[in-house]
Amino acid sequence: MGEEKKPAAQASESMPPGKKPSYPRKSRFALLIGDEGAILIYMKGNTVLSRQFVPDASASNLAELRETIEKDHLAPITMIIDSIDQSFVQQTLPPVSSLSVNKLIKRRLDRDFKPADIKGAIILGKDKEGRKDWNFLMISVEKSPQLVLWLDFVMTFDNRFRGIVLLSVEAGVFVKNLERSIGIPPKVGTGSEWKILVSHNKVGGFRQIILRNGRLIFTRLALPVGEPSPAVVAGHIEQEMINTIEYLKRFGYHPRAGLDVYILASAEVCELVEVRRLEAKNFNTFSPHAIAEQLGIKGATQPTDQFGDVVLAAAVGSIRKNA
Repeated sequence: MGEEKKPAAQASESMPPGKKPSYPRKSRFALLIGDEGAILIYMKGNTVLSRQFVPDASASNLAELRETIEKDHLAPITMIIDSIDQSFVQQTLPPVSSLSVNKLIKRRLDRDFKPADIKGAIILGKDKEGRKDWNFLMISVEKSPQLVLWLDFVMTFDNRFRGIVLLSVEAGVFVKNLERSIGIPPKVGTGSEWKILVSHNKVGGFRQIILRNGRLIFTRLALPVGEPSPAVVAGHIEQEMINTIEYLKRFGYHPRAGLDVYILASAEVCELVEVRRLEAKNFNTFSPHAIAEQLGIKGATQPTDQFGDVVLAAAVGSIRKNA
């Protein structure tokens, strides 16, 4: 199987130029929430004007963020969750009508998750053979004490609060925009059925998002490692991905279907990841600064940045349906 790796700082140079995503012209805020803190970014157009990290939702930290948000009384706010307390359960339903399937999904969500949970579902489509059952992914986020504090905070801006999204759920659009920007046609793609996005994030850890035919199938969040050296982080990413690929066999994964990997980490980490250990048809690594340039997002990063949070928050917060 052929392997292809793009160096972190040169990932965009060896591919034909593509089309960068378009961004809303108006100013907006995106608040990315994780288990290790939160990052608030303020954008206008494709430019990040400010970014703030706070380690928790303490009163002093919330006051600091509120001061920033109140500097623009018109900018909408999108909350992006990337916590570990998320459940993703793939289910099937009999081949009822498209009008009835949503009612059945709601019943399943109410039955299988707590009333206080944040929950929803993604319809994955119908089987092409047999009974042609509906396939869907049930999603639930547990309201931890910290998350409740964050929710109470953003709801005080109710007239500007545009809603809650999950980083993992929005990954399909993010990967599609990334592939378009590096010259991969959206309909043809690379021919790979499976895609994995791995991002080393400050507020969470190592988020892996697995897509099958462009749809979210599975996601994992590994907590940060104690030793922050690039070699240890690279080894941790490799091992987590190997474990994930093995687990994906339960979902019908086979190397013949093709696997494309996108890693977002520091340039030093990207240089140390061993491609040969992964069953990937195409392998692309990006530093945060390189991927920001690739997507046409200005002011989000510095060349020495190690984490992907700000770029992800900027990209997800700019998706038109959320902006």
